[in-house]
Amino acid sequence: MRIVYASPKRDLRSLAFVSRTMDLLGFLLYPFGFKGFYRASSLLSRLFPNDQRLMVVLGDDSKLLFCARDPYWLRLLCSRYVYEEEIDQVLKLMNAINYVFLDCGSNLGYWAVKVTGKDYGQHPTFAIEPVPETFKLLEENNELNNNKFHAVQAAVYSDSGLNVTIAAGAGDSVANAGAHIIIGSSANKTIAIVKTVTIEQIVSEAGLDGCKLVVKLDVEGAEIPALEGAGSLLQGDVLLIYEDHGMNENSVVSRYLLDLGFGIFWVSNGIVKKIDGIEQIFKIKRNRSHGYNFFAARPDSSFYKLLLGAYAKSGKPKP
Repeated sequence: MRIVYASPKRDLRSLAFVSRTMDLLGFLLYPFGFKGFYRASSLLSRLFPNDQRLMVVLGDDSKLLFCARDPYWLRLLCSRYVYEEEIDQVLKLMNAINYVFLDCGSNLGYWAVKVTGKDYGQHPTFAIEPVPETFKLLEENNELNNNKFHAVQAAVYSDSGLNVTIAAGAGDSVANAGAHIIIGSSANKTIAIVKTVTIEQIVSEAGLDGCKLVVKLDVEGAEIPALEGAGSLLQGDVLLIYEDHGMNENSVVSRYLLDLGFGIFWVSNGIVKKIDGIEQIFKIKRNRSHGYNFFAARPDSSFYKLLLGAYAKSGKPKP
């Protein structure tokens, strides 16, 4: 990952040290699936002052700005580290399809920036992010990339116009990717109270009814309400990208989608695999602290056909 910008431009010896160290750690930890990499990133992030920001190149026409003190994004400094590599692979596979991308829980806009870039097909994109401070960085990244996507500040949910509380763990920053909606009381710290919006409303107001959709859900536990808010769109030509976390022993989102008739796929070590039932997902989710990304589409959709074709080419390996 090439660093092209740092602000403020003070003595950046710490940046050079961190960048070299991250590359060394990437070399050492790559064979082990980068186990322990986030913890190392968290320690190294403390070398930066609170106001230090970095910008990295994601592609020929794509850049991302982030806070150097955020270990989640600081990992991008490692040249061996590919963020959510399985999603990267599937989005490249879908390049030939003319779709609209809904990045629900966009955070800083990493995927919105990529999908609107030339390498990924320059698809129309809506980036939805509820956390006010994170949304400011999302807007900055949109401006940095020539306003190529639509930024919406709201929480994706089952109904529009509700006021919901966004909270995070006591040790998390306000821009942390784990910020989530809470209903009722919680021990977590409140970040903001924000309005909700449904996927159906976003599509309808933008005049996108009938368009093929790729919906990435990163809504930290509100996946089913978000899907309920998609309404009849789930009957159309849509690809869902969602996380089924290892801590969720019942895999409720995967169960929900299987019950709706969706086919589910998983990508491991660059190989597309078809899920035949919920028991197979249980076998995949071996690490309780890890989030597992899955891909869901209806069997009659163009997305399903591409995934099934990739699965067939792989020789149909077992997970």
